[in-house]
Amino acid sequence: DGGSPNDLSARTYRRKQEVFATGNIRFVAGSDWLADIARRAPLLQGHTVESITNPIDTSFYTPGDKRAARRELGLPEDRRLLLFVAYKATDRNKGIHFLRDAVQSVCRHYPSMRGQLGVVPVGREAELLTDAFACPAYPQNYVSDEARMRLLYRAADLLVMPTLADNLPNTVAEAMACGVPCVAFRVGGLPQMIDHEKNGYLARYKDVDDLEAGILSTLFSHRYAELSQAARQKAERSYSERVVAERFLKLYEGWEEAE
Repeated sequence: DGGSPNDLSARTYRRKQEVFATGNIRFVAGSDWLADIARRAPLLQGHTVESITNPIDTSFYTPGDKRAARRELGLPEDRRLLLFVAYKATDRNKGIHFLRDAVQSVCRHYPSMRGQLGVVPVGREAELLTDAFACPAYPQNYVSDEARMRLLYRAADLLVMPTLADNLPNTVAEAMACGVPCVAFRVGGLPQMIDHEKNGYLARYKDVDDLEAGILSTLFSHRYAELSQAARQKAERSYSERVVAERFLKLYEGWEEAE
């Protein structure tokens, strides 16, 4: 790249090489996707890279009464609600424009859906999305309170996260723990989280038509209850604090044996 062999980045790289060579270091990545990238990094050659997800509290994030959650939040009880969550709801990297286009396509192909669907965008600047969709939207400002976030998950029929790049978003794990099927693009760590047509739907990357198909096929599936149950089971099996702690314990025990 034309950089000097003695510039700051080169010196830092050599210093890291020296440090990494002094012992048996094991690196932990938060997803299989990130672990695969790390294993290919020149700096980590010869070292072990493990994939262990971040934990969530699956005893807190649990399925609950949908109607009660909607009443407490002031959301309609007679619509199918699509939840979208981001720190900044208008961030194009989180794919809100793909959700907008997919909902528009749904309502164009099935005009009656305008009276059946609702979108709940959550995050900073969510109020700017009030009129962005072909069906009613119910924007919620950025939520820092976990109890309120749990209510939003419980109120939703589907979490739609068309993010364009992500590792292993806690939002998906938390929604699944609340029994909410998830629809997302097949990118980053999402394929590790969502088992296609088993607890949600993985759409082709940046494909609005496939995102629309995923929303419709999941939301109106005759297996919806089964998908919801499978989402909860996946969260318990993969992201619970107990499961993640056991994986770290196994890593440390294997490390001691190797020493």
